[in-house]
Amino acid sequence: MDSNGTAASAIKGSIYFLVMSWFSTGINFLINILLARILFPEDFGISSISFTVIGIFSMFIGFGLGPGVIQSQKEKDRLFSTFFFIELATTILISSLIFGLSGIFANIFMDSRIQLTIQVLTLYTFLLGFNSIPKTYLMKELQFKKVTIIESSSVILNLISSLILALLLKSYWSLICGPIIAIIFRAFAYWISVPVFPKISKFDREIFRILIKFALPILSASIVIFWATHIDDMVVAQILGLTSLGLYSLAFKISNYLATLISHPISTAMYPIYCKIQDDKIKLQAAFEQNYKRVLTITVFITFYILINAEFIISVLFGDKWLVSIPILQILVFEGFLRSLASITGSVFQAINKYYWIFITSIIYLAIMAPIMIISTIYFGLFGTAISVTIIYIPIFLISYLLLRKYIKFNILRDSIIRLLGAFLTIPPMLLILYYLIDYPLLILTFNLLVALAVYSLFVNYCTKGEFWKEIKDIINIILKRENSKENYRS
Repeated sequence: MDSNGTAASAIKGSIYFLVMSWFSTGINFLINILLARILFPEDFGISSISFTVIGIFSMFIGFGLGPGVIQSQKEKDRLFSTFFFIELATTILISSLIFGLSGIFANIFMDSRIQLTIQVLTLYTFLLGFNSIPKTYLMKELQFKKVTIIESSSVILNLISSLILALLLKSYWSLICGPIIAIIFRAFAYWISVPVFPKISKFDREIFRILIKFALPILSASIVIFWATHIDDMVVAQILGLTSLGLYSLAFKISNYLATLISHPISTAMYPIYCKIQDDKIKLQAAFEQNYKRVLTITVFITFYILINAEFIISVLFGDKWLVSIPILQILVFEGFLRSLASITGSVFQAINKYYWIFITSIIYLAIMAPIMIISTIYFGLFGTAISVTIIYIPIFLISYLLLRKYIKFNILRDSIIRLLGAFLTIPPMLLILYYLIDYPLLILTFNLLVALAVYSLFVNYCTKGEFWKEIKDIINIILKRENSKENYRS
């Protein structure tokens, strides 16, 4: 693929991921509201800690070879056959290990129900590894549309299944079985979408050695990153109990919709593109700056909207049993904002083979945050957990961008200031609407969204001399396939 074709794929890929992610996450948000009204915080706590335990082991499936497969230029049949048999062997081993250790985790978190949920989720673990082979193939071939359709359909099936089961069972099992049903569908969908037929005769030891050499630093970083991002769940579950974990998980999930909606789909789409243009610093800089602006434009607005309207979002959408989550959400929304922006640097570091910086910053974050968070949780409860997680993420965010500047000389200060000022300007009108419509929470949420969006977009568009609306127009044109992608990229 030539550079213009790669540029077009970069734009289309990120848009596919963005739009389909918004669609599926919107449905996710809607059905989670219904699930939260049917189930209780304890149910979400059991589900959350069970999937966290599964995640501890799932990182080791295939040794994290996926990114190396995407970057490798080796012959496809040998590359994917080698990847398949490594993935299959480690998947069987890890699934068996999870099943055998389930009782230990039930004792750690002092709830016998966790043992059975983890044992059932071994099927989920097996299929998770089995799915990564065809998904990696599609990502390598820049088949973003297929991936987003399969992933989004899987999310929708998961949520619909969970909702139906919640209505029937009214228990945490609906949150366990829904994802299993969805991942079974995903397995069929992925494997019928790729022309990959692994053969044991195609297994290549040299390719295996190359992939392992590439993957081990990433795997090490992934382990540290996982603990850095999930240790709060474990601490809350151990110290405060599963009901508190359910309350914390809801607030964390809402605050991190920023990363789910924006930065994750863009980073996923851009990694193969960054790999292809990693030696062209000018194109790499342009691609990064473009995606930074796209992420920042949306996340900073959503952050301030959630901050001001957190009370009504929780009370109106989720119900009174979740009101304890309000101050936790107002704190964690800033952590979600910082995490969303920091996460888009990871795919660049990975593409230019500097992923060890993510590993180092994650170790620093974990080493500082863990003891402070444990002490804060013991003395201040969920409030202490949220404060420690958020404050300690600020220097990690700054360090990530300072390190990235060693390799690409991006300029994001002006765009950041304009969008932050635009977000600040939305606060007075939202507070004014809140004051006059205090007895009408649905009207508050609606009018605050419309008024804040108008103030923010007009201000940013004026300060960028029309670039804001042009970017929105380009995105719409790309979605409707009415544009010349090459020209949009150059602009």
